[in-house]
Amino acid sequence: MSREEVKDRILYGYYLEQLYATATGRIDRLFSVLTLIFGSAIVLKANPFVFGVLIVIISAVQSTYQFGKQSAGAAKQSFEYLRLFTNEAQCNDADLKARLIELESTDNNIWSCLKPIALRKTQIKIGLPVENQEKLSRLSTLLRLLCG
Repeated sequence: MSREEVKDRILYGYYLEQLYATATGRIDRLFSVLTLIFGSAIVLKANPFVFGVLIVIISAVQSTYQFGKQSAGAAKQSFEYLRLFTNEAQCNDADLKARLIELESTDNNIWSCLKPIALRKTQIKIGLPVENQEKLSRLSTLLRLLCG
């Protein structure tokens, strides 16, 4: 694997973790806002049973998936990728590849729907011509808008 391919994998890992951190952070904030809104609806006596059940469901999903914790972990991992990319000139080829493999071993379990978006962002960053870039599906394009 050439040095440029290693740098491309570092960038891809950075964008993938960054997208995941953004997506899970936004989901966590959305659930928090919904919990506040539904809690207010209970106080205002607007069908407390339904809104109570919705709060329980949201709380269960938040406790199970821990989107805030996932977001923080992915943000930290994306920072590590960015640090490696920034300091790549100080490493020889073998050391850079070894550090990449070590960093990839601690990657988060990221949703596969974010992978084409990360690939596209990497291709844009490395200057690949538009006609050679990954084409995104409609769902991926929508996710790209939501995840930043």
